[in-house]
Amino acid sequence: MTLAACSGAATKQNSATIVCRAFWLSLLLVAISAVLGFTVGELAIVFVVPEIAAHLVTPLQLVGAFLLLWGTLFVRGWDIQTHGGVTLTERVNQWLYRGMYFVGTTLVVISLTISWGQQ
Repeated sequence: MTLAACSGAATKQNSATIVCRAFWLSLLLVAISAVLGFTVGELAIVFVVPEIAAHLVTPLQLVGAFLLLWGTLFVRGWDIQTHGGVTLTERVNQWLYRGMYFVGTTLVVISLTISWGQQ
């Protein structure tokens, strides 16, 4: 096996590890945002006047969906990607994308929890 072939195999394995880690990190982030959203929604049902909570459902869903869609369209991906993926621009892009998805998912789950709790 040549040196080039060995480095290519190492790169593929490293890429697979990166993708696998990103997959599980994304799952963890979605789970955390769902639990947080459910908890805040339950607290809103208990501590907020039910009539006020009922009026929050639609705005929360709209803002959550807005952030999810904006985050999806925001990802620049390959336009700014370097070989290492460690530039400041790439890191900011990833954090903004993850933040938008986290907040958007949390807001949608809060609204669904409030809506579900009032039935």
